[in-house]
Amino acid sequence: MPKTLFLVCGEPSGEAYAARVARAFRGRFPGVPMEGIGSALLAAEGVGLLRDYGDISVIGVTEALRRLPAIRAALAAATERLSRPDIGAV
Repeated sequence: MPKTLFLVCGEPSGEAYAARVARAFRGRFPGVPMEGIGSALLAAEGVGLLRDYGDISVIGVTEALRRLPAIRAALAAATERLSRPDIGAV
């Protein structure tokens, strides 16, 4: 079983780049699973989403504090997922 590629992005321009990377990667290595944090654009490229970044993408300290529980939950989920031995690259 091939190792999983884990992609993380937190805003639309980063996700656009990550989606291009996912598309190119899938073209070259079609059997390699991909997972990550993103939204619909990444999912459309076949990336299984651990979390949608819409709940954790913030601007400013006040908004970050307001969304801190969601940010912590996403970090915990990503940390747990990345600790498994099937992740090959981030």
